[in-house]
Amino acid sequence: MNKVVKGTIAAASAVALFGGGAGSLAYWQATANTDGLLLQMGHVEMYRTGAAGYAFNDESVSADTLEGGTWLVPGDVVTYSQSYQIDVRGTDAVLRVPELDFTGTPDYVLEAIETTLEVIPNGAYSQFSATNEARAFNVTGYGSFTVRITIEVPEELEDDEPMVDPINLTELQLTLTQVAEPLPDAVG
Repeated sequence: MNKVVKGTIAAASAVALFGGGAGSLAYWQATANTDGLLLQMGHVEMYRTGAAGYAFNDESVSADTLEGGTWLVPGDVVTYSQSYQIDVRGTDAVLRVPELDFTGTPDYVLEAIETTLEVIPNGAYSQFSATNEARAFNVTGYGSFTVRITIEVPEELEDDEPMVDPINLTELQLTLTQVAEPLPDAVG
């Protein structure tokens, strides 16, 4: 090996040892740890409780009776009731109930009937309050509520058309969603 190459290697080694070359200097080190955490996620749960209730003119009936052998005339009232249990762990859940859906029911039939949809809390909750959004409720805690749907053929119904077409109420899909913040409460 020639003297120039040997000199260059020696000079580079001296720079690495004394000049702070990478990985060649010793250093001191200390460590510290954070605390571990086990965090529980909030959750929502909603399920139907008990059997649905059906009433025809304030008399309990079965769904089969209503669908198979009951012909509505002016003055008749049909009521459907179903209870739901909810469990909201954490805060800020919103229960949304869609509007009644009568897909497949002719307009002249819809114009002749009166309908109501009620959401009724059963017992105490941390919170169950109406919001400024239609059919939406801020809910926290554990409890139950009932959905009640009423379909009425008014007594004073005077319509030239014969009511030969049925009323078709489609099922509703209720939604319980945990959100970052509750909806604003209803005003008025």
